[in-house]
Amino acid sequence: EPAVYAYALPFKGTDCGGFCAVGNTLFVFDFPNRSLLGVQGDRFAPLDSMDGWHVSDATMVGRVPHYCSRGRILTKVQGKVREIPVAGAADLISITASDDGLFLLDAASRQILQIKAGYSAGHHFACPGRQPRDLAYHAGFLWVLDAAERCVRKVDPRTGQVAACFQAGFQAGSSGIVFLGDQLYVHEADTARLRHLP
Repeated sequence: EPAVYAYALPFKGTDCGGFCAVGNTLFVFDFPNRSLLGVQGDRFAPLDSMDGWHVSDATMVGRVPHYCSRGRILTKVQGKVREIPVAGAADLISITASDDGLFLLDAASRQILQIKAGYSAGHHFACPGRQPRDLAYHAGFLWVLDAAERCVRKVDPRTGQVAACFQAGFQAGSSGIVFLGDQLYVHEADTARLRHLP
């Protein structure tokens, strides 16, 4: 049985976000310090710095961090930040790695945008929900956190259709969702924890 709570997070409120995982390794973006942290043992250790850059969310492509920032993707090549513009995007707030690229959530247009391997544009579709906040990808589906309706929607990324909707009961200040292995967790800002969603 998965633990109801995973990781007491060393952050106040929504100072953290950008939750992603590779297998059972959790990564979290520390917004005030512009730093990507990884869980090593029972400690959060800095892995990458984006000092001076506006970052809304982070994901790992293999072991390479990728960030979304306004209308672009940020990553690093030999220690230098590379900016990759995303056509049609103005306010990217979430990024998640898929089996063959990336998906991004643009708050300005409320569209989910696909970026294929090599950073070429794929298709896009309307994001469901009143206040979509964060994306996760698992087992061929996108999972969309809706902060207004306090639920998580399972979306088929090929069609944009909602396959299922789950009430999450989290606080309105949640910064995101993440899969740890096959288990889905939602951030609870008030208690600075990740809570399992069965």
